[in-house]
Amino acid sequence: MPAKRREPRHERFGNNDGATIAIAKLFRLRDPSQGFLEENRIYLRDVPILVVLNAEKEAYEDSLSTVEPMLPYDLYSPSKSYAEMRIELRETRHHFFDQLQNFLPFMAYDLFDMMPEKTLSYFERAEKIRSVTPCSEVSLIEIAGLSDEYNAKYSVTRDYGYENRCCGSVLAAREREHPFIYGQYRLETAPGCQHYWRACSSICPTCESVGAEKFAFDCHFCHDNEVDHTLPPKDVKEVICWTCQQRGPIGEACTNCGTALTTRYCITCKIMSLMPLDYEIFVHCERCDRCISVHEQEKHYCARSGEAEDCPICLLPLNTDLSTIKLSCSAGHFIHVSCYDRVNEEVENGEKCPLDGMIVGERDSYYYITAYAHAYFRDHIPEWTAYKTIIIVSCVDCGKLAFNLYLGDDSTHFSHCCFGCNVVELKRINMSPDLVDTLIVSIPRWLSQSSSAAASVPSFSLCTRANYPSYSEDMLVAQFLAETEWLVRTHPILFASVSQIDPSTDA
Repeated sequence: MPAKRREPRHERFGNNDGATIAIAKLFRLRDPSQGFLEENRIYLRDVPILVVLNAEKEAYEDSLSTVEPMLPYDLYSPSKSYAEMRIELRETRHHFFDQLQNFLPFMAYDLFDMMPEKTLSYFERAEKIRSVTPCSEVSLIEIAGLSDEYNAKYSVTRDYGYENRCCGSVLAAREREHPFIYGQYRLETAPGCQHYWRACSSICPTCESVGAEKFAFDCHFCHDNEVDHTLPPKDVKEVICWTCQQRGPIGEACTNCGTALTTRYCITCKIMSLMPLDYEIFVHCERCDRCISVHEQEKHYCARSGEAEDCPICLLPLNTDLSTIKLSCSAGHFIHVSCYDRVNEEVENGEKCPLDGMIVGERDSYYYITAYAHAYFRDHIPEWTAYKTIIIVSCVDCGKLAFNLYLGDDSTHFSHCCFGCNVVELKRINMSPDLVDTLIVSIPRWLSQSSSAAASVPSFSLCTRANYPSYSEDMLVAQFLAETEWLVRTHPILFASVSQIDPSTDA
């Protein structure tokens, strides 16, 4: 006679707090000139997006008042899933979103243009807004149009239109040209755990075989958080239905009461989830032997079992059921999404690739830091004679060398090729008295000629980090002089605080 199976210890089925589901309420604007007022929204449908982890819940709650652009209205169809519409957006997505997922119609056309003329304008505007106290409503209106009416219409788009110079009329014009669908989130609770919306518990064969008191868990992640071994979803053969509380084989429905146990079922991966398949459609990749979203199909990390590289942060294989992201650095490194978010959570100067240090994330904070570096240079350039030092830096992003005048702050150097400030210092050179005298005379002269001669000044020869060891100090000094002349003549705004000389006095 076969041994009688033990009933699992499981005080109640499903986590006490359940699963937290982020749901997007989709709408379009009735009148583009009236912004995002509640009465100006035409609601279309609700789309469950994802299960929010406990650690992420606070951040989601803080963003519930924010409106997020979703897709062009001409792609919307009530008869299609949102996932199908997202697939159709692929071909034209670049018209509406940049590579960092910034929504272009919310922004000034030249936002994140790294030229000093643009960054300094942005910096001055941002500083004015930050310096105005809440009681100075008149000043706020003058600087950014932050009247009560403006805030009512556009504050749900966060600070787009404030520092980024996209006023309501610009947004309205773009909305008339290409009407868009927007979404605003809310959180709801569903049966399950913090990882999945579920209707059953997974039985761990290892826990049961060793006689563990508890061997049924809400999901494999919950199991792994409680015990000293892992439960690969592929090893789960039996589940306990939360409706009838009966044990049975894993599958799409309970074999005892017929309750649906999952909205998608892969006989290999065995991920059990009741999340509706409106936002995501999943397929099984035969090469890496796991289910992935069709939206990740072309860019997911794909490797056969045993051949996968490890995530550089958690050191777990990249081809697990954890979502991965391909970073926008030149090498296209892969990393787990959760690891990437954790690493960059407290980064203040732009999200970077943890392997090569290139800027890969949201540009807002990085753009402000860069704008500050340009403003510091402009305001302190007359002080270069107090230091008489050349700072040679290498840009992590573009790979070129730049030759900066040292102005007393080690954190404000920037590349003269891409004008970013994600740089690494390589060397300092003390100027000779002859070089100091040459610059004292030349900088004002170049500045006085910049308006008429800038167009004819050839771009300097760009030195690269790769060739840096082969450059002699004399070559570096000569390059510094040529680059400084180029910078003065092509971007005189950086030298606005330097006294000009009369061009007619030039010998």
